[in-house]
Amino acid sequence: MEAIQIDELAEVANASPLVRKVLHLIIDDIENLKQGEPLLPELDLAEKHGVSRRTIRAAMKILHDEDIICRVKGKGTFPTQGEGSSLLFKKKTLKIGIVGVFHHMVNTSDFTQLINDGLITQAFNKHCDLVLSRTNNQDELLDTCKRLYSTMSVDALVLVSYVEQQVLEEIAEFKIPICLLDHYSESEHIDCVRVDSRQGSALAVEHLYNLGHRKIAYAFVDQFNSNPARVQGYLDSLKTFGLEQRDDWIIKRDVDTEGGESLAMKLLALTPDKRPTALLTFNTKVAREMIQAFKKVGLKVPQDLSIVSTGGTIEEENDDKAPRQKLTSICFDWKVLGHIAIQHVLARIEDPHIEPTNTFVSPSLEIGNTAAKLADK
Repeated sequence: MEAIQIDELAEVANASPLVRKVLHLIIDDIENLKQGEPLLPELDLAEKHGVSRRTIRAAMKILHDEDIICRVKGKGTFPTQGEGSSLLFKKKTLKIGIVGVFHHMVNTSDFTQLINDGLITQAFNKHCDLVLSRTNNQDELLDTCKRLYSTMSVDALVLVSYVEQQVLEEIAEFKIPICLLDHYSESEHIDCVRVDSRQGSALAVEHLYNLGHRKIAYAFVDQFNSNPARVQGYLDSLKTFGLEQRDDWIIKRDVDTEGGESLAMKLLALTPDKRPTALLTFNTKVAREMIQAFKKVGLKVPQDLSIVSTGGTIEEENDDKAPRQKLTSICFDWKVLGHIAIQHVLARIEDPHIEPTNTFVSPSLEIGNTAAKLADK
């Protein structure tokens, strides 16, 4: 067995000096086991090392949580690696397939990389193998999932980004744990982990309302009904605060048209007396493109128009070195989506009877310099 550095184990920091000492003693015991031989029962270990059973239990819990030992009902406790481990009781290394559709918008998104970082980090911490696969469309995604399931025998699948409901239903027939990230599935067999976009838009409207704004617009990309919760959160919040809702203040563009500049031109086409004083944007990319377009015609942010972006990344908006105007933004910890996804599929592998869940990651408001009090303008 490769030498285990006790002090590097996550839970050791809170352990007493006695428990740490016992951990070293039990590791020595493990290294001296023959193949397939279990550790002594807790009472025998306590007697052997001259400590209480409570101390032994504390040490054994740490070793179990760190996947160093495995308890097998009716047989005993076994090491999971090294000469003393048994193939019968050694923990299987789980294999998780990660599949994503990278259309041209998501392909350049910072949040996609952050989600992947979270997936990789959590899988590494849980000693899982990952099989990463990139596809370009829904047909390729389904074929890739079939290949990972039938040929590579993955134990679970994590789907990154948008997947059509019909494709999800076909994938659900594999009867393995499946988790969809950043989108919703109607299938009762699939876990969903996504950001709370409705709450994010509500938080943005509330912030602008508190700054004195009463004329608030929304700019977004109309793509496969992309994240309708953000638009709905905006509309619901207008009702909550008794604000005017106007069709010409819901500004949208098709994904194939010219960037945020086309959205900015639609807003500027309104007469000055009909324009909003504040604007929510679908994401930080749209916000920055619109700000650049406004600069070209002399409209200043936030002096002439306050802007709050939604769907941002905490890392981006905390980057003080970025040579650009810092956005006031609704941000999400996208890495957490990856962490939760791995936790969900592992839990369902261990217990297939666990019902899939719909989990939301809450937003935070990062204050920049693109939104100001109405009275200051």
